[in-house]
Amino acid sequence: MTCPIEMLSNRARCPFLVWAILGASPLFASPSDINCAPGAYRSPTGELAAVVRVAAALHYTLLRGPRGDLAAQDSLLECEKGEILSSNREVWSGLEFKSTEIDFYSHGTRLHGVLLQPQAASTKPPLVVLVHGSERTSPNASSHQQLFTAQGVATFAYDKRGIARSQGVYTQDFMLLADDASAAVQAARRACRGCFSRVGLYGGRQGGWIAPRAALKSKADFVEVSFGVLGTPLEQDQWQVDYQLRELGFAPDVAVHAVTDATAKVAASPKRQVSGVAPG
Repeated sequence: MTCPIEMLSNRARCPFLVWAILGASPLFASPSDINCAPGAYRSPTGELAAVVRVAAALHYTLLRGPRGDLAAQDSLLECEKGEILSSNREVWSGLEFKSTEIDFYSHGTRLHGVLLQPQAASTKPPLVVLVHGSERTSPNASSHQQLFTAQGVATFAYDKRGIARSQGVYTQDFMLLADDASAAVQAARRACRGCFSRVGLYGGRQGGWIAPRAALKSKADFVEVSFGVLGTPLEQDQWQVDYQLRELGFAPDVAVHAVTDATAKVAASPKRQVSGVAPG
């Protein structure tokens, strides 16, 4: 399955420094002006956008790539009296999804997620389980979740253990996190049996290492990797050490791989006792 959401990696650069030097008017409006509801929106011409809350601000992401703050003066979308408008004053319509909160267990820890389903689908939609990266923020109500569902793809986004409404301790133990993702797939299947044509996983960044293992464990139909590293976690760790040493001015022949090889053995050992130890 290929989804145009991968185009979201394109980021527009805003000339904050130029505005500051020229003494222009403030780039951002008062937070009181931002009173629109987060969610997915469609323009009169069919263009899709997600609006999500980031701290005290509302950010938008268009399916075709551009993103930004709704209150910025150069924003492609704006919020006015509770409505999302484009620069030519067209009103965007909010999309409604069926939302189901689901609690499930992995290794005795209760995890929490939200299943979003498109309304009035004519056929069974595919389901994608969103596997988070190393971040400590909840993937629920994210732009990815909103834009997938807006295109007719059901989504299940769950809070990583130790984050938001999931219990447990935050960790980067990839094996444990893959078990969590596999349990999420099974939980979504149980919540709506026979509802989906296919079930797969979407992993971003660190999730690009976790999702494939979870897909094998859960017998998923497909797996997608976004922003993933083309190498193993151990290789990535070695590359990062080499890169950082070069940045600090050390010669290329500095012998540090003995250290990374040793830490790799500790991380890969099934007998490791330190909570949260993982390759990379």
